[in-house]
Formats: sequence, structure tokens, C-alpha cells
Amino acid sequence: MKYLLLLLIISFSFSCGKKEKKEKIDKNAEVRNGIKKNYWPQGSLFSEISFKNGLKNGVSTEYWKNGKVHNIYNFKDNKKHGEYKVYWQESNNLREWGIFQNDKFHGIKKRYSKNGKLKSEMPFYTGYPMVGLKEYKVNGELRNHPTIVISTKDEIKLKSSFTVMASLTESPETVTVTYYTGKLREGKYFVAFEDAIPFETNNRIGYLRYTVPPGKFISEELSIIGVVKTSSDNQLILIEPYKVKIENANY
Repeated sequence: MKYLLLLLIISFSFSCGKKEKKEKIDKNAEVRNGIKKNYWPQGSLFSEISFKNGLKNGVSTEYWKNGKVHNIYNFKDNKKHGEYKVYWQESNNLREWGIFQNDKFHGIKKRYSKNGKLKSEMPFYTGYPMVGLKEYKVNGELRNHPTIVISTKDEIKLKSSFTVMASLTESPETVTVTYYTGKLREGKYFVAFEDAIPFETNNRIGYLRYTVPPGKFISEELSIIGVVKTSSDNQLILIEPYKVKIENANY
């Protein structure tokens, strides 16, 4: 009888232990509704994230190790949606401001220097870069951007070939450039591969080559688009119309 009683006590204690362990796991489960807080290894607050039904909804804030705000984003069902702000660590001045729409940049994205001066204004339409980039000098004046220059190489008589070449006027702000032929949607924003096809680019010069058989004539209107990466890590969208007229009179 004593042996049976001892077994019952051990069994009861074991079942209670399992229950306590389960309650501890549930207590530390992922936040589905409310604010989830994360911490740096040394113990200071790293982030505060708002959840609703297990998804990010509302304001999410991250902090530098010194406790100052690093960035603030708004979320809707796990997607960035609404205003966001990013701050410099040293000065805590605003570094970047903009708006997301369904996880994509939409509207004007503004960037600032460490001392708080406006550096650039980059327009977007649902994630696509638009014409109209503005970049500013330290004194607040607008920077001059390059323009597209068109030249040609006529080798019809020798090789039945004709090349349209695109280049840029000199600019220290240019890092890279890629050329396309196509169009801008609504004449404002750029969608690669769907509305515009890239052509050969080498040493910042684009080459669009035509082969014209003897007795043939080509006439078409082009829109040559240049997508320039600037030294401020922005995208400058340029467009230059050009009419091609090529005739191979060789027979």
C-alpha cells in the first residue's frame, strides 16, 4: 500500500512539472497582438514592434545602442505602408524620410546630411524611379545633372551597318549609366524590361546597332533612356528622343 501511495505521489509531481514547463513556453511565445520588444546583447532596447493577429501592424521603432532612435516604420499586414524616418547615429538628425505603399517607395524620398541639410529628393511611383531627381550642394544650390548626347557611326557602304551611340555630358556625380530604348510610363516613370529594353553599354557609352541589307530603308523614332546611378546613390532618369533614318542604296 505504501509502495502504491509513493507511486501516485511521484506521478502527480511529474505531471505538475510538465504543466509548469508548458505554461512557461506559452508565456514566452511570439507576440500576436501588442508590442514585441527586442534588446541589444548588453541589455538596452533594440526594437519595439507592433503586432496584430501575428502580423506587423502599426509603428515599428529601432534604436541605436546609445538609446537614440535609429528608424521608425509603419506596417500594414507585414508590409511597409505609410511614412518612415531614418536617423543619423551621431547627430540624431533626420537622415531619410519617405512614404511606402504596399512595401514600395511611393512619392518623394528625401535624404539629409548629418548636419540636417537636404541632400536629395528622389521621386517614385509604386517602387519605380521617376523623372525629376533633385540633388543639392552643401550651400543648398541644385546640382547640375548630365544630359544624353546622341552621335552615329555610318558603316553602310562597308559593312551594311549603322550604329546609334548614346553618351553623357561630363558630370562628377555620375557613377554608372545603363541605356535603354523604349518609353516611360505616362512619360514619367521607368519600368525596365517591360517598357524599355537595355542595349549594349561600355565605358558609359551605349551602342544601338542596325544591320541594313542592300536596298532596304529603316525609319523609326526612338526614345533613348539613360538610368544613371549618382554619387549620392540615387537614380537619375534621363530621356532623349531621336529619329533614325537609314538607307542602304547598295545593290
